Amino acid sequence: MLDPTWVKDFGDDVRIGFIGMTLADTPDLVAASGIEGLEFLDEVETANKYAEELSDEGVNAIVVLLHEGDTPKRTTMAILPATPSTGIPESPARS
Repeated sequence: MLDPTWVKDFGDDVRIGFIGMTLADTPDLVAASGIEGLEFLDEVETANKYAEELSDEGVNAIVVLLHEGDTPKRTTMAILPATPSTGIPESPARS
């Protein structure tokens, strides 16, 4: 498991703080076995909490890395009969 924040020192007194997060809705999107023991909190509250901690550490800027994911899409596949001449099914658009 990665730490929720880290700081990169770029020299010349430039320190950037990073916050890594995912969505509070993650448990609704992935298998429970893959996130067992993890807690998913409100994104804004979490970002603000860690931004304050990073500011207290003296960073010059903060980058939030948030993985939003995507809703899985169900694809329906039709099995079409092969044409006599090619053996390749014709798509509905060509027939």
